[in-house]
Amino acid sequence: MSLKMEIRRRRKRLLEEFAARNFDNDVFSIPPPQPPKVGMNMNDLALVQLPSDKSLCPLCKQSIVNPVAATSGYVFCYRCIVMHVRQHGTCPISGMSCSESRIIPLYETSAITR
Repeated sequence: MSLKMEIRRRRKRLLEEFAARNFDNDVFSIPPPQPPKVGMNMNDLALVQLPSDKSLCPLCKQSIVNPVAATSGYVFCYRCIVMHVRQHGTCPISGMSCSESRIIPLYETSAITR
């Protein structure tokens, strides 16, 4: 069997396995983040207020660019939350522990289906 045919065969098998996988339950296998620990001194945290306009980033107060969710579920500009997490290691709204690797990019459904 030629290398080209072997690659096609493996690609086809992988695509079939991928298509057969049930992704509906994947979301439920991820546990929700833990709430902040009882007894945390909230005065030690650099907490910010949510803007009244939900389309604005709580950190820069501008329209959200490259939206991402922190482990707390709050949405920020990618650049804003990464800079904050690198410095403080927490969500700026809830005070929950947050790391750069746990920041989740958000995509518009219309952008995905195009």
